[in-house]
Amino acid sequence: LFLWGLGGRGDVFQQFCKEEKICLYGVTDITQDCIGQNTKYGNKIVSNSYVLQGGGFIIASNKRVYDYLIEQNAGLSVLNLEMYCPI
Repeated sequence: LFLWGLGGRGDVFQQFCKEEKICLYGVTDITQDCIGQNTKYGNKIVSNSYVLQGGGFIIASNKRVYDYLIEQNAGLSVLNLEMYCPI
C-alpha cells in the first residue's frame, strides 16, 4: 500500500493509517524534495518511480493525482481518496 500525495488529505490519511495500525510501504508526492526522509507519521518518503514500479495498491490523494496515475499505466491498482475524504 502506497500513498501518493502529501497535502492535507494525505496527512489525514497517514494519521488514520497510524491510528489503525495500517502499514504504508511508502509515500510520495509530485515534488521530490524529501526522498529518503520520514513524514511526521513515520512513513518513508520514496520516489515516484519507486511507487510506480512497486506493484502495490496506490492511494491517490486527489483526482488530479488519480488521473495522472491512470494515464501512466492502466495496470496500476489505484484508488481516488478524494471521493471518500472530501476535505
